[in-house]
Amino acid sequence: GSFFASLQSNLDYYMEVLRVNLKLDIASSVSTNKTRINGVDMSSVLYRNLRAGIALRSGFKGWFNFHAGTKWSLSARGKTEADQHLQNFMDILFVYPGRCDFSIQYEWYFFNENIGNGIASGFLDTSLRYAAVENRLTFFMNGKNLLGRGELRYSSLRELGYMEEIYRLNPRMILLGISIRF
Repeated sequence: GSFFASLQSNLDYYMEVLRVNLKLDIASSVSTNKTRINGVDMSSVLYRNLRAGIALRSGFKGWFNFHAGTKWSLSARGKTEADQHLQNFMDILFVYPGRCDFSIQYEWYFFNENIGNGIASGFLDTSLRYAAVENRLTFFMNGKNLLGRGELRYSSLRELGYMEEIYRLNPRMILLGISIRF
């Protein structure tokens, strides 16, 4: 038969002295899978998954705030195959009193397929908003995929086949806009 076990824990703690929220996340699971063809047991495979993450989010009263962290995961099949993924992110927000705010979002991903041939990708988005006349006239500019990454590929070799995922991304763009309220 099959077997499955899982364990997960989260910690969310506000450090008042630093005005920063700390978030920790950890999880693990183990399962087995038996392959049967025409009533004959062909194989039994053990799957192991680990996931961990840490993030800090500021809660400052001033013009600057941030949210930064990292997430890591490892998936292993049997004794020889393993896939590792790492995601780092940093969001920075500047809010100038009353009229203007600016934010930068940067994410970096690392996919290490079968521990050895890794793929790294970075993404950068920005936004700028200026309220010329409060609650009446606002100008804004959004930049998306500013590093110009065209696609993201992920592939893996499994017991019964090969899987490849291709994500086509929106092209690099800068959007300008005006919001007018009467």
